[in-house]
Amino acid sequence: MSHSRCSTIIKVIKDDDDKYKDILISHSTWDGYSEMIRFFKHYEFEFLGKNLAMPANKITFSSYPGCISSTDDWFIIDEQFVVMETTLELIDENAFLDVLPASEYIPDHYRVNIANRLAFHAEDWIDWLAFVNSGTYCSEWMIIDLHKFKKSIGKDKMVPGVFIVSE
Repeated sequence: MSHSRCSTIIKVIKDDDDKYKDILISHSTWDGYSEMIRFFKHYEFEFLGKNLAMPANKITFSSYPGCISSTDDWFIIDEQFVVMETTLELIDENAFLDVLPASEYIPDHYRVNIANRLAFHAEDWIDWLAFVNSGTYCSEWMIIDLHKFKKSIGKDKMVPGVFIVSE
């Protein structure tokens, strides 16, 4: 990997009484001019069936024409999670010597989409992403669990729900 591709920032805003007020979430992807055309996509699939546990029916993300997933790695899932990543530089190329053969892992974009669809909580999302990982695509993933991040009203305090995990 010659350069990183994206950055993120999560900023928690407090009011004058030091209570949580809001959260600002930003993701930036940079690349060549040819990569500039992006679409804001919103997929809504209602998965129904006997014994089918599919918590996420709505996923919003940035993507390219013709792509069914996000190469920017920025998602809003059922208005309950915000998931994004920032790519980490691979400094020691000898790490590639420990990479599993392709027949022994699931590529990251599949694992990300599986995690997006099957996670009930941020911890679940992390477990799904880690499943049959190749050790490549070094990224720091940030999951904002909106279940745990609620606006404070009166005496109630908002509970931060930001989880960060490096893959």
